[in-house]
Amino acid sequence: MTGLGLIDQAISIADATGESWCNAELHRERGELLLLAAGAEAEGLADSEFRIAIEAAAKQGAKLPELRASIARTRLHLARGRQKQALEMLTPIYAWFCEGSETRDLVEARALLGDLQ
Repeated sequence: MTGLGLIDQAISIADATGESWCNAELHRERGELLLLAAGAEAEGLADSEFRIAIEAAAKQGAKLPELRASIARTRLHLARGRQKQALEMLTPIYAWFCEGSETRDLVEARALLGDLQ
């Protein structure tokens, strides 16, 4: 079974059982795998998956998965030449964090914000 197939199966199981704690990460990973396919359609699908991941994480108050999905979506928009949108996506969630500034995710977000400014 392919990576996308496994992620789709995991999303189906999570939906069927009501185990939503992992939805943000599953959708983010699905978006990352879609990007490996390349092409405009894959990018559009990946963007949708990242947006779903951000919304799921925000609904749960899960800031770290929200940051990770926002980083992935920011990278995609940056690659498309949409710097303003990318900056607007990442800035609010990054600003929420006041501790752990040297963690991998926050270092990555800070570097992306530096590239955008």
